[in-house]
Amino acid sequence: MCYHASFNASWSDLQDFFFLDKQYGEEVHALFHANAFAFPKIPVITEENPNKLQFFEWGLLEGSFNSPKEAKAFRMKYPTFNAVSETIFEKRMFQKPILNKRCIIPCTGFFEWREVQGAKYPYFINVKDKQNGKPSAFFSLAGIYNSWVDKGTGEVVNSFSILTNPANRMMELIHNSKKRMPLILPHGKEKEWLDKSLDNNPDEIKGFFSSFPEDQMLAYPISKRITSRKDNPNVPEVTDYHHYLELEGLEEVVFGMELPSS
Repeated sequence: MCYHASFNASWSDLQDFFFLDKQYGEEVHALFHANAFAFPKIPVITEENPNKLQFFEWGLLEGSFNSPKEAKAFRMKYPTFNAVSETIFEKRMFQKPILNKRCIIPCTGFFEWREVQGAKYPYFINVKDKQNGKPSAFFSLAGIYNSWVDKGTGEVVNSFSILTNPANRMMELIHNSKKRMPLILPHGKEKEWLDKSLDNNPDEIKGFFSSFPEDQMLAYPISKRITSRKDNPNVPEVTDYHHYLELEGLEEVVFGMELPSS
């Protein structure tokens, strides 16, 4: 599943691509590594306000909770960070938002762990820029969102979930325990995902539920700093390539790029 990701696209890049309204511009703080279990606030673009960049908590909430403590306990026990696309129309938590509360999460990469002989090795995964084949400045994940009102304070808490799909071949090799991947929207399809003409139309929405092509992606192993309790993982170096002797015997270690010099 997708519980770790990077969100460090610049406001100017996002504004130019999504035609965001300048009056809604907010300072975008780089998140080189965001852990969903910390419930970070992540930049999203919603179908309700497609020209506005907003910051929502990662982990969907709905309206049956009586307090923030109760809501947090639920999300820890039953994580809502992801919504499985194959069952999204059947799950009570997700079946309404998918119909009329879809969003885009501009992402600069995500992290998954590859199991090799009982050990796990972290990988950083990105999408290629179509023009030069290098890592893209950002790409769009498909999500759903909701708003929950704290009855005690009246505070509105906006939250989201990232949709997931079965893994493509590359992701099957990397995320080889769960064989899942986030639902990446093809370039040019972002606005269609937010289009209200999709509302209450499951068949049309399902047309977006296809796994992103592996030949348009790249991935490589990174250091275990991402899970370090001593070193801060929210630094640019967290996405740097790392060489593992234990991976040398594998036919494929990096994907969609040349093996960096160690």
